[in-house]
Amino acid sequence: MMGKKSAQFVDIRMRESLLESAPQSLFQLFIILKNASIYTYNEIMTYYLSITLSICSLITSLISYEIFFFNHENVEIIRNISQIWDSNIAPLPFDIRKNPIKSNSRYVLLLSFFRLTEVLSRIGLLAC
Repeated sequence: MMGKKSAQFVDIRMRESLLESAPQSLFQLFIILKNASIYTYNEIMTYYLSITLSICSLITSLISYEIFFFNHENVEIIRNISQIWDSNIAPLPFDIRKNPIKSNSRYVLLLSFFRLTEVLSRIGLLAC
């Protein structure tokens, strides 16, 4: 399986992102909120840029995790259903192999917006 994503690889990348990006952005936000008056504008902008990149990394990994497991797990479910489904009675009502989630779909755009607002609201609540 060289060159292909495996479920284990995607799961490890997701855990790495959750254990790295989220605490890093929270710690940097804590530093900014605690010492905001002593930093210059450039130093604060550096921290804000770093927090933004951490949050974007976290959101990207969440979205890619969901897309991969939706496409991968549903194909396995369809295979199992199609083995026991009697196609003489009726055709299978759906087939995810023909319509997997694509990276440039409206669903991914809405999912990105949802994850962005979810992560920002949680970080905002922790900042308060």
